[in-house]
Amino acid sequence: MLGSDDIASTENGKRIFRIGEVINKWNKYTFRGSQKNYKNILNIRNLCVVLVSVLLVLVLTQLKTRYYAISTGDYSAEPRQIQYAKKISSYEYEKQKYLYTQEQIHKLQKSKLYKDKMAQIEAQRQQ
Repeated sequence: MLGSDDIASTENGKRIFRIGEVINKWNKYTFRGSQKNYKNILNIRNLCVVLVSVLLVLVLTQLKTRYYAISTGDYSAEPRQIQYAKKISSYEYEKQKYLYTQEQIHKLQKSKLYKDKMAQIEAQRQQ
């Protein structure tokens, strides 16, 4: 409760308080029981700071790895597509690789540049 020392003077029946003293008394009564809550809030805040820091480090590490792979062309750190490799046998893989290679060779043979080069080589042989 407010005592008589909190009242500076009275004007027209209104009390004028010394604000600093009243606030100090309110703080004393208000925060006495909530110091544990205040510590819990600080602990939660510190935990959030740690979690955000860890998340930031993980994201930056991934970005650094991806940037390194793109800039150098070294994708050896990238995870392999093991699921696809498990679905087919080694024979099937070799067959697909051979067919892909043959398809590329046929595309090359059909191209105009290849035909021009072959014509130049034949002309040089005949001379």
